[in-house]
This record gives sequence, structure tokens and C-alpha cells, in this order.
Amino acid sequence: MVLSSFLKGALFMLVALSLFYVAGSLAPAYAAEKEDEAVRSALLQRTNTFCNAVLPSWLKSKNGMQDPNVRDLVADCYMGQARLAILGVSTNFPLEEVALKEVPAILIKQETGMLLDIFQPLAGRTIRTITSASGN
Repeated sequence: MVLSSFLKGALFMLVALSLFYVAGSLAPAYAAEKEDEAVRSALLQRTNTFCNAVLPSWLKSKNGMQDPNVRDLVADCYMGQARLAILGVSTNFPLEEVALKEVPAILIKQETGMLLDIFQPLAGRTIRTITSASGN
């Protein structure tokens, strides 16, 4: 009789300890998920900062992709997009189809809808130029 009540008490203590252990191990896992989400959002913000800086820098540059500052921004934008893809963060950047030198053209397509494909002419596009009254 004493032995069976002792076994019941020991079994009860074992179950209580295992439940306490399981409940205690869930808190660090939840904290790690929140840290992962913070890392993902910081990386997304950092990547968007680089990608938003590409077009103004590219358009102001006289050398285009030959300018080291533009190349650095393009590389940072591209690598940030690659990191986001590895982490499972979905973006609208077509990483698999884009080479580094095509990044500004893709960003222009996303911002304005204008496709800068060398194999398709700008058919239907009208370029306005300002001329003087004398025609010069």
C-alpha cells in the first residue's frame, strides 16, 4: 500500500516536472522567433534603402554602371535581395532572372512600368523635347 502510493506520487512528480520543462522550453523558442522577425524586418528595410538609392545614383551618374558608387549600390541591393530570398522573405524582385548590370532596368520597370529591354524597341513611346521658336 505504501509502495503503490509512493509510486503514484513519484509518477505525479515526474509528469509535473516534464510539463514544467516543456513549458519552460517554449519561452526561449518564442523569443528566438521574435528575434528572427526583427532581423528579417531590419534586413528588408536595409535592402529597400539600398534599392531605393540605386535609381537616383544611376540617373545622376555620367558613367552609368561604370561608376563605382552605382556598382556598390547595385551590388548591395542585389545581395540584400538574395539574402531576403534565402530567409524566405518574399519580395517582388525577380532575382533568378536578373544579372547585376540589369538591376537599374528592373527597378525602373517596377517604379514606372517602362521596360528597358534591348531586344524590344520603345514602340509607342513618345519622347518630348523642348525646342525654341526658331526650331533650334
